Amino acid sequence: MPRPGQQAARRKRARVSTTPDPSTNREEQGSPNPRARCLPVADLPADFDGMPENGAQYLAMVMRNNEELPWSTRMEGWTPAVENETEVRPDNGQPAGRRHMALPQGSWEVLFPLHFQNYRKNLAESWPPSPPLSYPQEYPPLPEANRRSEWYMFINGYPMEQHAKPLQRGTKGKEKALELTEEEVMNEGANDSQNAQEGASGKPSAELKGNRGKHREPLVSVVQGLNSNEAVRILSHFAHWLTESITQLPTPFPTSPELLPTQPDGPMDPPSPASSSTARPPNPFPPHYAQWILALLMIVDSHLSGGQISTLRDLARAAMRVAGWRWIRGVVVRDVNEGWKLGGQGWRLVTASTENEGGEEENVDEMLARCWVVVHAVVAGWAQRDLLDDLENLFK
Repeated sequence: MPRPGQQAARRKRARVSTTPDPSTNREEQGSPNPRARCLPVADLPADFDGMPENGAQYLAMVMRNNEELPWSTRMEGWTPAVENETEVRPDNGQPAGRRHMALPQGSWEVLFPLHFQNYRKNLAESWPPSPPLSYPQEYPPLPEANRRSEWYMFINGYPMEQHAKPLQRGTKGKEKALELTEEEVMNEGANDSQNAQEGASGKPSAELKGNRGKHREPLVSVVQGLNSNEAVRILSHFAHWLTESITQLPTPFPTSPELLPTQPDGPMDPPSPASSSTARPPNPFPPHYAQWILALLMIVDSHLSGGQISTLRDLARAAMRVAGWRWIRGVVVRDVNEGWKLGGQGWRLVTASTENEGGEEENVDEMLARCWVVVHAVVAGWAQRDLLDDLENLFK
């Protein structure tokens, strides 16, 4: 048993024995510390740069290189992925490299995906509205999503009374309703084809043309009754209508229908009356179509099946074809001249009242803008960036 104070004395002697001699702190700064070494280190000359012959020379070279390393390392700052993926091109009014003047500005290609995705995210947090909004009394009931002809009439303001199906009471009434449903199913393909041709050509029948009213808008109270699958199905109708419209419209550049001029100020003879018609062709992409497409894209889910993604890609490609047709026609009829710039004359706010009064905006700027919104919405919402390559190749 240790005596009182013996343990404290032992601890004091242990601290004194392990404390380094103060004289070692007064040594030269570059001198090695013998207490910190367990392996031999060679004393190399300052200009030695050969291969080490033994472990001592190797350790000396390692220690010398370690002294030359920096005390801190600089790292590049983090940047959003969208800035890395999208190249911002100079907006000087002239095509830069392979950039076509009909394409939107590079800055818009960066900002639009951010705004579109943020808008969809904010809308998803409160969709569908609760409590539901009251359906407009002046609007007919929504057709079924797979009925293309009825949706064409609904969107373009045609009366829908002939498509109403009143419920029949009693057993006979149910049998009649069943028979009508089966007959409609058999004739759906023929009716869709006939109405699609009328809608695509812009020349509906005289009876429907006389009864046509105002275009019906995609109000929140109307769209709230649709789910994502139904919205994609309706968007497939728009892709069909745009494709059929371009197919049936007259060729704007008969000598080379596939050529997209890049410089409208080049030498080009004015089109002769025999080669192109001076009459204004039907509008293949009216403003209310773009309103419906954008509203439906807002409520489509972010994760879709392969078939639904293919539908959206068909819609984007149909919009590209409309843009190509409108650009060629603008060059041929001199709507695009030297010094033309997309949006150079400002943008016009198109409302339902102005459009129904016959004021549909069909100039090159407005038509291209509607097409670019559709294409870039599909690209931004569902990561289909290869469509931008197709767009660049189309307007190369």
